[in-house]
Amino acid sequence: AFVYYYKILEIHNDNKDNSNKSFAYIKLSKCKIMTLSYEEALTYLFKAYSYCKEFNDDANLKNCLYNIALSYKKSSEYDNALIYIDELLNLCNDNHDFDLYISAVILKV
Repeated sequence: AFVYYYKILEIHNDNKDNSNKSFAYIKLSKCKIMTLSYEEALTYLFKAYSYCKEFNDDANLKNCLYNIALSYKKSSEYDNALIYIDELLNLCNDNHDFDLYISAVILKV
């Protein structure tokens, strides 16, 4: 999967399409999370975070924040994880983002 998501990122780079790069970076980071490569995952996640902020991509931003917090927690960097969990919880609408909100609360525990 990593190779295919990387090819998607290359296509966005070739087309100078920065608005959709956050999706590719998040998918790349999830591949790294699955292989327990949290530091590499964070590298991709912070690139995604930057693009999400630049293009006001709230849906991907929430997903990105969750995965940043997860990566930090799995790396035993609990203080950093809490920063991003709290940012995520502030963005979540209890009714619209119920599953993500619950997942973030569980991650916080």
